[in-house]
Amino acid sequence: MFTEFKSGMSSSDIIVAINKDPEAPIFEIADFGIVGDIFEVVPAIIEEIKRKCVTL
Repeated sequence: MFTEFKSGMSSSDIIVAINKDPEAPIFEIADFGIVGDIFEVVPAIIEEIKRKCVTL
């Protein structure tokens, strides 16, 4: 199954991976990797982006 995802990302300029497992295969091809729960990480990223955009 990972091979299908990998081929789907072959034309991506940047790959950001978020996974609870630090040994997940996605981290081998990701440009940026975050070890954590997606349901905690993504809301935190969104809030930080909003905070940064307001201060520009």
